[in-house]
Amino acid sequence: MQTQSDGVLNMLIVDFNAPDSLRAYARFDEKALLEKAEQGKISTADLLGKGHLAMTIDQGENTERYQGIVALDNIGFEEIAEQYFMQSEQIPTMVRLAVGELSIKGEKRAHWRAGGILLQHLPKGEQAKAGDVDIDKEDGWQENGWQENSWNEAKAHLSTLGDEELLDPQLSPERLLFRLYHESGVRIFNPTALRDNCSCSAERIEAMLAKSFSAKDRENMLKNGEIEVACEFCSSKYYFNPNQFESK
Repeated sequence: MQTQSDGVLNMLIVDFNAPDSLRAYARFDEKALLEKAEQGKISTADLLGKGHLAMTIDQGENTERYQGIVALDNIGFEEIAEQYFMQSEQIPTMVRLAVGELSIKGEKRAHWRAGGILLQHLPKGEQAKAGDVDIDKEDGWQENGWQENSWNEAKAHLSTLGDEELLDPQLSPERLLFRLYHESGVRIFNPTALRDNCSCSAERIEAMLAKSFSAKDRENMLKNGEIEVACEFCSSKYYFNPNQFESK
């Protein structure tokens, strides 16, 4: 997923490699961000501004990459996600996100914490693919999927969810889902833990320098006789001797 916009947060990139590998990068104007914070304008809609979001899905060899694009027009991440699924997947979706800094008793330093929940109106026959939670109400199905009142009821329950519930470290996802949807019935699947895993490596960067840049370009990159490359995702730094590219 990648955004490009004219806002304070002018670029955001998130790479997810199934089943559990995640890396991300945000580029922003620090001075402008501080000014926005002083004005109390720190929602994603305030920070992103206008531009576009591109969601690219690559399912591997022998498949075509798919890309969906959503316009950014001073809207936040929740609305962006809902528009993407409606336009690209034709799946009605509701998203709730929260992020905040929490003070934990006994610890001097506060911790940042984020939480989110996604609710989708899946077509009939797709309920078995419903990810982490499956809400199954037999009398709620018609030939074309859930009855409209079942979907509206599910959205109404989610709209009662506060940021403090999404961020509460004492409130597990299982308890939260049961709190919201115990009347409909909740089935929990085994969770998948995500890990921060950057795909950068000295070999890949060396190959990129050799194939994408001329000897003159590499010469202009020299600093104290070496080429230094910093990964914007994980901040790892790599150093190369310019002479190692001469025979490539």
